[in-house]
Amino acid sequence: MKTNIPKSSILQLLRYQILEARFQIKETEVSKIAYTVEVLPSIVSLEEIEEKHYRANLQLQISIKGKSGNKIVHKVSVLIVGEFEGKNLDQENFKKLCRLNGVASLLMLARSYIASVTALHNIKPIVLPFFNLVEARKQKKKNE
Repeated sequence: MKTNIPKSSILQLLRYQILEARFQIKETEVSKIAYTVEVLPSIVSLEEIEEKHYRANLQLQISIKGKSGNKIVHKVSVLIVGEFEGKNLDQENFKKLCRLNGVASLLMLARSYIASVTALHNIKPIVLPFFNLVEARKQKKKNE
């Protein structure tokens, strides 16, 4: 079978790090917990290495609150940063790729981390939902 898989992507994740993580898990017998999730992405640094070759640090601040009635029983805060590199791109397209594909990559890593750590707290793991990032960007632009 022949495929057209590229040998390398124009956007690559070089490394990532969880800079901060806080888990406040209160013991509860309640099985119904309503979660709210807030994800705030930002490009914290951007540099041009050479013509059409960029590197950026993208950070995601993820906040999760789990409520049972009016009482907050789970509170999770994770700050993750990833270093991305792009070649053969102009700066604007590189930033767009970071805001979409970079955010998706970091969310996948954070999803796994949060689920693993919360499972170790002897509760049902908190699993981040999948987000429609394209729609979220449209909504953000609409609200600005």
